[in-house]
Formats: sequence, C-alpha cells, structure tokens
Amino acid sequence: MMKAFCFGIVLFIISFGLQAQDVEVIKKPQMMQMLAPQDNSVYVINFWATWCAPCVKELPAFKQLAENNKDVKILMISLDFAEDIEKTKKLLNKKQIGFKTYLLDETKYDTWINDVEPSWQGAIPVTIILKGKKRIFINEETTLETLEKKVKSIQ
Repeated sequence: MMKAFCFGIVLFIISFGLQAQDVEVIKKPQMMQMLAPQDNSVYVINFWATWCAPCVKELPAFKQLAENNKDVKILMISLDFAEDIEKTKKLLNKKQIGFKTYLLDETKYDTWINDVEPSWQGAIPVTIILKGKKRIFINEETTLETLEKKVKSIQ
C-alpha cells in the first residue's frame, strides 16, 4: 500500500514537471526578429507582465484565441525582471497558458520601445498582430472578441 502511494506521488510530481511552462529569456535582437516574421502566418504578440492586472486579466482571451484558431501563432513577451522568471512560470501554469512565452531581459525600455512601435508610449498590455507586411497595434487591454475580429481583418 505504501509503495503504491509513493509511486503515485512520484508520478504526480513528474507529470507536474512535464506540464511546467517553459519561459525563454531573450534580448532585444531576438524580440525584433519575432516582430519581423519571415512566413505568411498570422502572429499575435502580446507584451505583458505578472504585476500588470489588466495583462493578467486578458490572458484567458489569448488562451481561447489559440484554442479557436490553431493556425494563429501566439507569442507572449513578459516584461518581468529576469530574476522573477519563476513567478512568471507559476502564473502561466496557474492560468494554464501553454503557448510559447518569452521574458525580455531589457530593463532600459526607452532603448527598444520605439523600435517595436513608434506610437507606443510604453504602457502595457500591448498586442501586435502581424501577417506579412500588415500590422495591427492594440495599445490597451483587449478581449477575445476584439482579438478575433482583428485576426480576421488581417488574414
């Protein structure tokens, strides 16, 4: 009986570890490559942080968008500090966000925000929808309906 219990605990721990969200730390050059995709797919790129309540509130909309649109590539770029990566992973696991997430390790925002979008003042959440040369910039908290409408308009 005890062996079965211990075996069950080990399996639980292993399965939890396999489900853990992977967050890759990147720098500005990698981020800029993401903002210039070479294929003709639709990309939805969201800039967010765990400390931003509107950002966390809209996470389920991106999850639902991914489930409803398998051909849309969703990339999350966290602006949390690199030393807080475990906090970022924990929140993503809690919200069951499974798509690719990056943590931008660039704390001097004024050195890259204008390169992302000249009209961006730096507030988050921000979402950019890309397809080829087409680009939609959403400089506010968004909803699933807005995301789906914008994705359809760019296809």
